[in-house]
Amino acid sequence: MKFLKSAITSVALLACFASANAAMINVGGVNWDPDYSDSGEVDFLGKFNFRQWYTTTISTKATGIAAGNYGSAVGIGAVSTPGGDYYLQGVGEFYRVNEGESAGVPIFFMDAGLELTFAFGGIKLNADKVSFNLDDAWAQLRVNSTSPNFSDPAGGDAEVADAQSGLLWLDLDIATLGFVQGGVTNGLVSADLDIIGGAAAGNFFPQNGLIYSAQAFFTGSATQQHSTGGNGTLQGNTIPEPASLALVGLGLVGVGLARRKYVK
Repeated sequence: MKFLKSAITSVALLACFASANAAMINVGGVNWDPDYSDSGEVDFLGKFNFRQWYTTTISTKATGIAAGNYGSAVGIGAVSTPGGDYYLQGVGEFYRVNEGESAGVPIFFMDAGLELTFAFGGIKLNADKVSFNLDDAWAQLRVNSTSPNFSDPAGGDAEVADAQSGLLWLDLDIATLGFVQGGVTNGLVSADLDIIGGAAAGNFFPQNGLIYSAQAFFTGSATQQHSTGGNGTLQGNTIPEPASLALVGLGLVGVGLARRKYVK
């Protein structure tokens, strides 16, 4: 009988965990439901718009995308022809996390007065023009103020700087990156991102990383320096709040103690 009572108590604790797991998570002003089911096998689905460009100067994680880098973009015609060392970088903004939007307004996404932006760089285009050297590749997501607001698509150094300001939400290494179709002038890429830090790092399964998929367009002349548009998704799996994990631990301890008493 004692075993039954203890087991019931443990089950109750686990039920508390299930309830806690269903609650919305807020990290730095970004809200999402860890039980979101409409994104397939993952419970975190972010959608974003961005602009990218190539320069002859690398943007490292230590320096970020420096002032003047946007203006020094190289025409896509030069990038796509043999020769030269070119580096890819870009900035963008998320417009959806999980639940989506209504009349252009995100639902359960950002706290008032905040936005989620991202930047990437350090990506060297190899001489074959279809693969990348990722030794120095990086990406970062940041939560910053909407005053001044990041405008999509970015149109100058001020917005590039704004996309790199505020709370570091996720710090990422780019583990893999390759074209799924197309190429440098109009291509769809897929990437695996490793989570190495940031305010929200503890809310993701780090061993799984994140899956990045995006497409950028250079549809103008050979002298066009910046993509006319770009969009993509970021997907991953999240874990409950630390308090929820503690409830699981208590529940399992309860089951273990009850079983020991029953065996005796």
